[in-house]
Amino acid sequence: MRRILVTGATGFLGTHLIRRLAESGSEVFAVRRSEQQDRYVNRPGDGVMPVYTDGTFESAERTIRELHPDTVFHLASWAGEATTAADSRRVIEANFVVGVQWLEALRHSGHECVFVNAGSFWQFRPGDPPVPNSLYAAAKQAFQAMLPWYMANSAIRSTTLVLYDLYGPFDWRGKLWQRLLEATPGEVIALSEGNQLIELVYVSDAVRALIHAAQLLHLGTALESHYAVDSGNRQPLRELVQEFLRCAGKHLRVDWGRLPQTPLTILTPWTGPRLPGWAPETSLQAGVAETLAALGRTVLAGVTK
Repeated sequence: MRRILVTGATGFLGTHLIRRLAESGSEVFAVRRSEQQDRYVNRPGDGVMPVYTDGTFESAERTIRELHPDTVFHLASWAGEATTAADSRRVIEANFVVGVQWLEALRHSGHECVFVNAGSFWQFRPGDPPVPNSLYAAAKQAFQAMLPWYMANSAIRSTTLVLYDLYGPFDWRGKLWQRLLEATPGEVIALSEGNQLIELVYVSDAVRALIHAAQLLHLGTALESHYAVDSGNRQPLRELVQEFLRCAGKHLRVDWGRLPQTPLTILTPWTGPRLPGWAPETSLQAGVAETLAALGRTVLAGVTK
């Protein structure tokens, strides 16, 4: 991998991915919108170059034509609720249209490229066949269904990595795991009954999976359409929260059952084949310790997330 394009580069996973890619010596092009606030500030010589697009097919084609990437990591998404027509349009554009724009740009360019797509376990609510649990998940599933056609009609080689719950340093998304680490002594955390099973994956393990998938595709390895990037330690939320707090050395009161279980909750996540040659390496204790250390550095530096 020499020239790498990353969509969703300003997101939590994206910022960790471009840091790791930059360390490898590759040229990394981080796609972002001009109106977005960059959460990764590139330094001269770090190998990361911002690429601003306007969200059109023409902009994607121009970017591919000018940069000629040999690898694309497609992480761009928007997981908001579709409560209005405007919300629905944004969900469909972010999770379906944007990805198709990049595929079309690559197809028309005619050059070979590896395309690693980030999926979600929300696409696989239990059933026969599995059913997406939201418009967000349905749009991602629809995009994934487009990939075989593009692989058959272009020089694109692709696979999708199905991601579960991620945690790690510098997570500004307001997820439960960061809330637990930032909670003050005596604070009460209100949650649902906590019966759903959770796959909690450290962000650096997910980054390794993305890079490994791209390397396999570059080697010409025949991959399936999608693979699980799981923790290997599936637990009920109630048990996982207690273990997470023990690893963090925190004593918080959790009010189980205070919040209702949402209709989107997946009680038993999809179980699929794991990406060949990849396995999670970071234990919960190590991941929590690294996240706490980064949180301490952030507070000391006076950085506001």
